[in-house]
Amino acid sequence: GLRGAFEFVAALLAGEECRVQKLALSGVRSASVEALAALGAALDGNRHLEQLSLGCNFISAEGCRALAAAVASHPALRSLSLEHNPIQDSGAAALSAALCGRGSRLTSLSLPFTGA
Repeated sequence: GLRGAFEFVAALLAGEECRVQKLALSGVRSASVEALAALGAALDGNRHLEQLSLGCNFISAEGCRALAAAVASHPALRSLSLEHNPIQDSGAAALSAALCGRGSRLTSLSLPFTGA
């Protein structure tokens, strides 16, 4: 079901043979903190993903914090879109702190309609 979509994609991204460069996982609407932590862990082992779109998934501030470090330290990720998620100011602040402190390669960050 939809609840397992993030976990399924995380397992796919974690594989060394994964060469996916652009991933749009929008509208799943069930991004739990645990699912986002799994996605973050998968990103740690992935070296090819350049664009990640996670709009409209009800990602909370806590969920954003679960992703922040992995997104910030990813060697290839250039674009992150989190629009239409209630990450609020605290989620955006956690993401900003991670991005500023880890030598991120991110060049595009989209946060409209997030409450930030």
